[in-house]
Amino acid sequence: MPIAEQMLKLSSDAKKMYDDAGTPKGPLVIGAVESLCVARLPKLLKEYRSRYPDVELLIKFGAKAEFLHSLKDSSIDIAFFVDQEINSNEFTKVLQLPEPMSLLCSPEHAFAQKRNVRPEDLWDQPLILTEVCCGYRALFDTIMSQFSIKPRSVIETGNVQVIKELVMSGMGITFLPLTAVEEELLQERLVILNWTGPEFGIFTQVLYHKAKWMSAALRAFIELLNEWQI
Repeated sequence: MPIAEQMLKLSSDAKKMYDDAGTPKGPLVIGAVESLCVARLPKLLKEYRSRYPDVELLIKFGAKAEFLHSLKDSSIDIAFFVDQEINSNEFTKVLQLPEPMSLLCSPEHAFAQKRNVRPEDLWDQPLILTEVCCGYRALFDTIMSQFSIKPRSVIETGNVQVIKELVMSGMGITFLPLTAVEEELLQERLVILNWTGPEFGIFTQVLYHKAKWMSAALRAFIELLNEWQI
């Protein structure tokens, strides 16, 4: 970062620190993948809003690479990732929890009665997946490549609700965090397939940049995260 930009940032941070005065207020920009926003985040954000009504919550959707860059340039304050373990000296990890993942289909799909599903069973099957930039989609693609599996077709979208609707209509198989499909599983509109392929090793992780100025709003959000363990 050029010296002039560093000085401007330090001046801005100093003003924020003076204005903050220890009371959570002002904007808090959170990066999150949509599957978390569907499942885990709403209750957390509702509780935060009830405690700190003067904080303006801004949610940005995106992917891993975008979030890491945005954390570095402070265009977001903190980010949620659903991905393989992220290890970097540049970031502080507030939280890391195993995120159960599963292949799913509709109860009417032929695979719903299948005892086990192996990678090779996905050959020539229609798949409905998140976008390529999604962390867990990238892992799934790696597994498919390792086993040289070619699906019949792939529909991809960043909208998790659209994915679920397409799968429930019988159009194919998907790969999503279980937290994103809890309601559909309870209603028996989706079925979990017994995957016998490689383990997925996906985690929900919350990171902020180590050089990030800690506003009262951000400190309060981190405290709530540690309290809830989402």
